[in-house]
Amino acid sequence: MRRQYLRHFTRALKPRVSRSTHRGSSQNVSDSANKLISENSTLVSSPTERFHLELACLVLASHSYLVTLSLPADEIRAVLLEALLLPNQKAIRWGTKIMLALSRDPMNSLVNYSSKKIPAMYGRVFAFEEQRIGENTYTMRVTKCFYHEFFKAQGEPHLTQLFCEWDRNWIEPISVRKHRVRFTRLETIASGGSCCPFTFHRVT
Repeated sequence: MRRQYLRHFTRALKPRVSRSTHRGSSQNVSDSANKLISENSTLVSSPTERFHLELACLVLASHSYLVTLSLPADEIRAVLLEALLLPNQKAIRWGTKIMLALSRDPMNSLVNYSSKKIPAMYGRVFAFEEQRIGENTYTMRVTKCFYHEFFKAQGEPHLTQLFCEWDRNWIEPISVRKHRVRFTRLETIASGGSCCPFTFHRVT
């Protein structure tokens, strides 16, 4: 993940800075991320959780580096979004499309994936609650977000919103017309909500 992240980071940064600045950007961010990972290693206790720590540290290190370059806030956000969203974007979108296309019941497939696989993929540094309303509505609530807690502790809570944007990679392939499923997320912890409610509605 780091290699892909840094590749997209430097690609997004290239047209915005001088050649000499661009040349050392990747190493600078990587070194800073390593220091952050070492300083915060006690926050996680498994390889799964360490992945989230490393990614958060990469984003924080990238943000800190871009601030030193005096780039405008919207340019900083654009670079970070490209670095975070693009790695594996095609594979994630394609995987979601294939899963839904091959499913006899896309709604059921999304519910099973959310219920059985998501908690294992995120580890104990996240917390989830499920709510089912009949067969037509299912909500997975994120009540504890490692990214938000990490960035808040680092004084940069706004960076959590970048990870909310990352969800577009798997959300956007869900089509009401094709799959008869409507997705909503009416609030997020990053935007001041009490939780992040990922809700799937079966369209009949």
